[in-house]
Amino acid sequence: MIAILKARTSLRAGYANAPGVFWVGGAALLIAGTLELIQRLKIWRMRKDAAFQETCRTLERAEDALHQALEIPEDTESLEILALSGKPGKDGAEISAPARNLAVLCFRQDGELCLYDGTRILVLPLAGAKLRTLEWGVPVDGSTWLRKDRPDSRKLRKYGVICDNAGQIGLRFCCALEVWKDGQGYRLLVPAYELLKLALLTELDPPKLPGEGEEKSALSEKAEKGPVRPVFYWRFPRERAGFWATPHADVGFRAAHPKLYVLLVCLGLFVLLLPLLLLLPLLPTGQPANGWMILLGIGCLTAGTGLFNIVAAWMHQYLGHWFTLGCLLVGGLMMALGWMLML
Repeated sequence: MIAILKARTSLRAGYANAPGVFWVGGAALLIAGTLELIQRLKIWRMRKDAAFQETCRTLERAEDALHQALEIPEDTESLEILALSGKPGKDGAEISAPARNLAVLCFRQDGELCLYDGTRILVLPLAGAKLRTLEWGVPVDGSTWLRKDRPDSRKLRKYGVICDNAGQIGLRFCCALEVWKDGQGYRLLVPAYELLKLALLTELDPPKLPGEGEEKSALSEKAEKGPVRPVFYWRFPRERAGFWATPHADVGFRAAHPKLYVLLVCLGLFVLLLPLLLLLPLLPTGQPANGWMILLGIGCLTAGTGLFNIVAAWMHQYLGHWFTLGCLLVGGLMMALGWMLML
């Protein structure tokens, strides 16, 4: 339907050439509109239902009673924080799962910051605390997105929010409240768009976000010290296999190095097709295609996968030396067998 609308021919000519597309498209739009209308009508009726409204009021009274029992002030602020699975590394953070957005109630009491997540109150001392920006690439679980704004909206770009066409969300940087308790340091991570709210709650000076000024803020911790270095090993670590297999791992590196990511992807695609491009000029002309030629092409792509894996080491997504050697060996054998039997 989109191709017909973008074509230079008229709608009448398009309908004459492909009437089924118009009928199927119109029926699909009608069904989608009807389902959307039914869903909105059911939600409206549910909200108007007396039993539903009474249930909501009961929950609000129970929540108010709980807040009074825990001595939570009525004017508490809701703050969005990042629940991140991983550990600080030499070059930023070693993230093992996408971060989840959590909404907590925040208030100050006796010079301390109190966080209530619905189950307990966490107290953070503010003596000696400071706010810092962390230039870490953080993948975010899209199912926990809490803002009304879409993650791909233009006004969120200055806060480091990125979103690809597949809906994967990432943060190029985030902010942290660093506190010390009993001689041990802790970090409360928040998205950059919550920095101002956190600064008002803690009465601390907010650091500059990356890109706000020409000079880098002194309270900024970069994820990389110097050039990006490849990571090589013989076997892929099993503890990271579950996270690496998700699209979020790709979003994490792209969030930390957006320009380098594009360059490495282009280089990876080039080396993936490199064996095939080198063999194309050597193929005999005028010979009909056969099964051995297909085997030759599959062998080229298999060997190219091994070369692509080497490039992936710079994106910290290397599958190991065994995988690389296996692809190159199997691909080379398939190429040699296909070449000999094709001629």
